[in-house]
Amino acid sequence: MRARVATVAALMLGLALAPRAVRADVPDIHIHGLLDLVQSNRGVALESNWFNYGDSNFDAYRLRLFGDAAVTDHLDVYTQFLFTDAAPARALGAYVSYAPAPERDLHLWAGKIPWIIGSFAPRAYSNKNPLVSVPLLYQYHTTLRADQIVPSVDELLARAGRGQYGVSYVPGSSPLRGLSVVYDLCWDAGVAALGSARPLEVAVGMSNGTPGRMNAAQDENSGKSLLGRVGLQPWPLLRFGVSGATGAYLAQKLNPSLPQGHTAEDYRQRLVMADAELMKGPAELRGEAYRNFWDTPTVGTLQVQGWYVEGKWKLPWSTYVAARWERMEFGDVTTSAGERTPWDLARTRLEAGGGIRLTHDVLLKAVYQRFAYVDEDDGEDEDYPFHLVAAQLGVGF
Repeated sequence: MRARVATVAALMLGLALAPRAVRADVPDIHIHGLLDLVQSNRGVALESNWFNYGDSNFDAYRLRLFGDAAVTDHLDVYTQFLFTDAAPARALGAYVSYAPAPERDLHLWAGKIPWIIGSFAPRAYSNKNPLVSVPLLYQYHTTLRADQIVPSVDELLARAGRGQYGVSYVPGSSPLRGLSVVYDLCWDAGVAALGSARPLEVAVGMSNGTPGRMNAAQDENSGKSLLGRVGLQPWPLLRFGVSGATGAYLAQKLNPSLPQGHTAEDYRQRLVMADAELMKGPAELRGEAYRNFWDTPTVGTLQVQGWYVEGKWKLPWSTYVAARWERMEFGDVTTSAGERTPWDLARTRLEAGGGIRLTHDVLLKAVYQRFAYVDEDDGEDEDYPFHLVAAQLGVGF
């Protein structure tokens, strides 16, 4: 896999550097990249940022390569590759975008497409993100897996807090990280229609997998997910919207182990989100809130909800300060002893810092991050706050 992706990336770079023949039918190809260099301390706070492969935005380096081609006046192709020594090289996106009427804001997507729910996706890149991490909503792993059945509530609770490191409910099987609410780093295969007619914004689509369990290579079950967002921008400084998604997340291979008369398609992820942003002068304020439900065959419906608020203030000389405060909480389940308790550990994260744009394509940041678990009394357990300090240099080319 690494060799294949490297070959594709080398071909893309070769196309970018090779002389172009002057022909009207040759697509307009644009190759560009984004290199992030980071220095940080290690520890639990850094581990709270891990993606599926154990990589994170705090890796020593992360290189994204983008290849865009305007095939016709109506049809464009977009590809995106990620390289880091902490994880396999891979294609993040590969899709076509068709504009039926170029003078209108209407686009039809097909392929391995970005998630169209929520509002963070356009700011996931280091040259758009004022901080380094991504919100817990889009990355943090719970203790629920899509390819294994949780035997009981007691066994689910025994693994509380371990989803970020890997859990297993089948003896002898390898531990894997659990489901995220929305896993932004992996796009899914699907189709979508997006457009706007101010002040209205609409996006609707269908994907193979769910926001927390994408299936870009092939379907793991015969279901599809429906997802979309409706937004309003009544004034240039204010924008808000609601998103939703529903789809089967369990792997079809589990069908023989499911209760009689049920299949994997009966167990769904259902997600509702709300987003808002306010921009005035040097100030930017953004936030999202969400409530998510996973239907399970053995431990009922598992709920997780949370929110984040993010602010940025622009200062003179191309500098700024920014901060994000967020919280993730879990619904209650009933143990074998009849007690009600959250099915996973609630957590909070604060990240604050600042940056300076040295040139249009070079951004230097420094951040501090505090990650903590929350006890059942709705207060932080002060035995378990963890800290991270990092600097990031992002270079676009």
